[in-house]
Amino acid sequence: MAHLWISAGSVVTNYTVIATHPNASNIYDTAQITVIFPEIMSIDTFAAINKPLHHTELYRTNALVLRRGDPFSTHIELSAFDGNAYEVSFYSVDTFDGVPMTNDIPVSVSDLDNTQWYCKFISEQPGTNGSVLVEMEIRTPVNECPMGEHEFFARLSSKSEGTVYDVHDFPDVVIMLFNPWNADDAVYLSADTARQEYVMNQKGQIWMGRDVRSKAPKDWTYAQFEDCALSVLLSELRALSGATQIDTLNRTTRCIPVRIARHLSARVNSNDGGILQGNWSGSYPGGTDPLDWQGSDEILKQYNRTENVVKYGQCWVFAGTLTTLLRSAGIPSRPVTNYNSAHDTNGDGIIDVTLNFDYSPNNARSIDSVWNYHVWSEAWMQRPARGVNYCGWQVVDATPQEKSEGTYQCGPAAVSAVKLNLGGTYDNGFVRAEVNARFRMDVLALNGRTVDDHLERTDYIGKDISTKAIGCNDRDDITTNYK
Repeated sequence: MAHLWISAGSVVTNYTVIATHPNASNIYDTAQITVIFPEIMSIDTFAAINKPLHHTELYRTNALVLRRGDPFSTHIELSAFDGNAYEVSFYSVDTFDGVPMTNDIPVSVSDLDNTQWYCKFISEQPGTNGSVLVEMEIRTPVNECPMGEHEFFARLSSKSEGTVYDVHDFPDVVIMLFNPWNADDAVYLSADTARQEYVMNQKGQIWMGRDVRSKAPKDWTYAQFEDCALSVLLSELRALSGATQIDTLNRTTRCIPVRIARHLSARVNSNDGGILQGNWSGSYPGGTDPLDWQGSDEILKQYNRTENVVKYGQCWVFAGTLTTLLRSAGIPSRPVTNYNSAHDTNGDGIIDVTLNFDYSPNNARSIDSVWNYHVWSEAWMQRPARGVNYCGWQVVDATPQEKSEGTYQCGPAAVSAVKLNLGGTYDNGFVRAEVNARFRMDVLALNGRTVDDHLERTDYIGKDISTKAIGCNDRDDITTNYK
């Protein structure tokens, strides 16, 4: 057998070639020739280098967790390499929706705009046993890269003919997240102190209390980097939201933080099939008193392990859990407490409450209600298509109060738009009533039929709106953001 090295490289293909050389008797000799093509021997994704650069080193997973829009490097080990003859490129396969979708990642000699997938050759150096190490840099688009799992592949091909010699998959799945460090990402947050608080901080405080005079913080563990948080985040993004597939996330909507946040607000409560079951009865059979939860990690571990609804939650538990999943996705977020929080049932912006003569609630005649306090989450994102007043902090509420578009979900409602009473998507009117509704109260006479006293106030609803301050455990009063 003869060996013919067509070129130094990888993928080996064996086939038989008939070498014809006529002789005097017109009989032909044959020789079997093994043609050796280039092959990819291994891939090093530089996880120890790439993760800190992408601020993802705290995620407890074997996957390569990256943030979209920022470059990451990889070493491709080849049996040999000739930069004039061969080219290394990549492609990713998004299997998140059940049907593979391939994103080609072509080679570029210069930086392209941030809407494109591309890769660049960085360097080559000798490897071991005659191999060659080629370093490549890969860039994903900023706002067009779907959040979720991607499988990446390296491809070695001929520069002149485009013939593919070898394909090799990355050793680990790649999980793409939103990127609050990238100025072009919709979730970009400019101050590093704010990013450390609202993305990276795993501990926090949620303000509670019977009323504004007795407000006090409850310590909460977010644990957004734990494997259970990332696992639940990915599984809930795959889940249907509501009774139909209208709200199901697809590749396009998984690029958009507004849609991710809204979807998660529906999935954290179990009213349409999700994580937590609400219970305000004071009796908690077969479950945990909401006051006993100390963080999201306990809830998400149980849900991830059993795949069953976790019992039970109230507003601060829903908000703490939603904040965890938003931070895990790379969306800056924080829990916010609103004292004297209104629930406007009929959407007229007026809270009508009736009391009996002894000032006990008359539920039969009360249309609306006022909670001592209510806790929701805020998520930071830009919504340029809606205008400047719809950018910045957005209310996202996982507590199941009223249906929105047929599902128990709420937001994102832009805080600036709520303050200015601009209306618009999503659920701005409902949130505005929670903090700015007009309050009317009737007190019935002893006979239970006639009104003995009537009170109207415009300053009763929405008091001492609170969140944890950046970098310390002080209360940050953000009432003026809303009112």
